[in-house]
Amino acid sequence: VCKEQLGLPPYGRITASTSRKFQKGSSCQPEDGHILSSKAWCSKKQNGQ
Repeated sequence: VCKEQLGLPPYGRITASTSRKFQKGSSCQPEDGHILSSKAWCSKKQNGQ
């Protein structure tokens, strides 16, 4: 159980997935990755980069 709030400034930013810049592609959601620490997370999928 995580007892520390994740994604708070300056490490995180809340953005609506319905905003214009996300309409042409999918947005990155917390469930898409593994939380590594209170400052970072790692994508579950590898895109080859």
